[in-house]
Amino acid sequence: MPSELPFEEDRPGVPIAPPLLFVLPILASLALEWFVPTSFVHGEFRWTLGALFFVVGVALNAGRFVTQKRAGTDPIPFNPSTRIVAHGLYRFTRNPMYIGFALWTLGLAILVDSAWMLLAVPIGLVLVDRIVITRDERYLEAQVRRGISQLQTPCPALDLAFNSTRFAQGLFT
Repeated sequence: MPSELPFEEDRPGVPIAPPLLFVLPILASLALEWFVPTSFVHGEFRWTLGALFFVVGVALNAGRFVTQKRAGTDPIPFNPSTRIVAHGLYRFTRNPMYIGFALWTLGLAILVDSAWMLLAVPIGLVLVDRIVITRDERYLEAQVRRGISQLQTPCPALDLAFNSTRFAQGLFT
């Protein structure tokens, strides 16, 4: 079933690709590293720990993509959502993609031994929260409130976030 809104309007309004919100701080940290070199981890431990964080981050991103595709919704944050996914990785977090970005950025910082790049992790997370997550959550809340029939919310945590009164009444009746 098509949404009530035209395709151009039925979007979360994300202005920039979320990976860029980590890539841009990474590039800035590399520039800083060029002028003021840093080092914080040494030895073989660096390669093991860095690779572990990097691979787990990439796996979270891939798992998130596959989970959303299998659920029948578009994993690209620029496009309309047709379902709220609450299984797989989404049982544990609403944003496994952004956690994945943070982990692979952390892994990359360890692998290249750049203390400056460690700053890209919290900077990227703050940027994603302010620029992407807040818009996406407002969009999803509006979708649920409009009651679009193809949007499914099987997750009680989302019901709590979107309608705490109704959820609380259901717990105590």
